[in-house]
Amino acid sequence: MPVNAKALYDWHASGGAFERLVPSWESMCIDRWQGGEDTQNLSKAQQWGDISKGALISIVLKKGPLKLNWTAKHTDSDRGHFFVDQQLSGPFAHWEHRHLFHSIDEQQSILEDQVSYKLPLKPVSRLMQPWVERQLRAMFAFRHIRTSHDISMYQKYPFASPLKIAITGASGLLGRQLVAFLRGGGHRIFPMVRRSTADQSDEIQWSIDGFDPKPLEGMDAVIHLAGEPILGWWTKRKKERILRSRVQGTQVLVDAFSKLQHPPKTFISASAIGFYGNVIADECFEDSACGAGFLAQVCQEWENTALRAANMGIRVVLPRIGIVLSGAGGALKQMLLPFYLGAGGRVGDGNQWMSCIALDDLLSMFLFALNNKDVEGALNCVSPNPIQNKEFTYILGKVLNRPTFIPLPKFAVRLLLGEMGEALLLQGAKVIPRKALDLGFEWSYRETVDALRLETGNCV
Repeated sequence: MPVNAKALYDWHASGGAFERLVPSWESMCIDRWQGGEDTQNLSKAQQWGDISKGALISIVLKKGPLKLNWTAKHTDSDRGHFFVDQQLSGPFAHWEHRHLFHSIDEQQSILEDQVSYKLPLKPVSRLMQPWVERQLRAMFAFRHIRTSHDISMYQKYPFASPLKIAITGASGLLGRQLVAFLRGGGHRIFPMVRRSTADQSDEIQWSIDGFDPKPLEGMDAVIHLAGEPILGWWTKRKKERILRSRVQGTQVLVDAFSKLQHPPKTFISASAIGFYGNVIADECFEDSACGAGFLAQVCQEWENTALRAANMGIRVVLPRIGIVLSGAGGALKQMLLPFYLGAGGRVGDGNQWMSCIALDDLLSMFLFALNNKDVEGALNCVSPNPIQNKEFTYILGKVLNRPTFIPLPKFAVRLLLGEMGEALLLQGAKVIPRKALDLGFEWSYRETVDALRLETGNCV
């Protein structure tokens, strides 16, 4: 790893590491995190992420229709060198995981995972042994790749001091990962939520109908991700919710900034490549015109509302996010089951463009935007190598080792999914991230195949 052993240990104790290390194909969440020797006398929020001796973690793990509870205790630790977690209750008869950090020098270290386990229900469980071994190898390959990625990004885009960052939409797929990723970099994150917040919590209560702006005083940045999900049948009321949640949600934030003595220096307000509409032949850059259609209209109004913050001297960044490749959610997760069943195939004629981005590259682009003051206005958050649907289909089939002979005809998309299916599956645009290229951003997954291998557990 490209950091010393102490920094590697501290990253694991950051409070963001667990979320980042859960493989995309696993459904796993923390129910409770009780601090150990280092934090047991602090608030619950400060105990979160502690890996010192005595820490107790309760995890909910879902495997298909099964829901499993897993409780582990950290039985030993030595800061900068190792920590050990042991299962108290869960799916294994025995589980012990030793996380070892070996220092090479001040800039490098070796991460070693030693796992000893026993399966329940012997001798029947011996039949499961090969499958469990494959799962563990895939999991740890994923964990090591992601650990190296995150630490490398923190070094590439350093900050003089940790930032204070408020984030809306922090419970969504992107939001959860972004919160964890930025916490891993040492930044203090304030999730903006709509429910009541607990005392001594870093959560900020807000609403698109208005909220008390005082907790935003002195923030270095606000990242706005919240919005009504676009998946679902686009009835008139659904489309109204999609538009209102984005435009009014952005407006209430801008209004809040105007009431602050020290508003945030940076406002990153998410948008989408739907801004360009359906473009068959031409390439789309940040300065390309807005397209036609419902999504283009939403994106344009969304962005125009966010840009009002620039009148207060706030740097406004508008990430136009492409198709996010993550096995944990979004478009890719919806595709995986039919492809695994051998029922995958091109959509329509397969000629529509798919401008994708790996989840980890998207997180890096947010860090890049926070770090680089030259990033302003629209920012195309996509891979520099867009592909057509028919090529994407072929690549995903190869990665999963499945045939891709069963197409999804246009009429079926329109019949089953209506206007939403037309916009999301049959239309597209060849979007080029010119601004990121010009400013020297470096992708970890320029090619779609590499992102798909990681996100589907085929990176061993």
